[in-house]
Amino acid sequence: MQKTLPTIHLKLSWLWYLPALFIDCMLTYPLLRWTIRRSKRIPFDPLVDTGIILHQIITLAIWCLPCYYLVTKDQYGEIYLVPSIITLGAIMFCFYTFQLAIPTKNGHHYAMYIKLVGPLGSIALNYWKV
Repeated sequence: MQKTLPTIHLKLSWLWYLPALFIDCMLTYPLLRWTIRRSKRIPFDPLVDTGIILHQIITLAIWCLPCYYLVTKDQYGEIYLVPSIITLGAIMFCFYTFQLAIPTKNGHHYAMYIKLVGPLGSIALNYWKV
């Protein structure tokens, strides 16, 4: 066990998508919950909806802290990770804001903006990869 455990990640590297899928689900769950509430036309509830947003912020912070301290090579934390987290936070902010604006007059235009934010956000996040 002492010889195997330090190198286990090298033997399982072909399963890279499983932790990535888990992290993706954890980061996007609050947005999914928010979207379901908006699609059911549940009015904005300060307690529940603020809790959803806080859950998103806390999950993002809990995810970024260990990543920041694990990515130490060539200051990649400051150069790539922090800007990508800020970009991801801006994308999430746009999603939340546009979904709140959909029920307003001419709100259907905001649904189109949401469809535009996804690809633009993906392009922006690809800028910060190594």
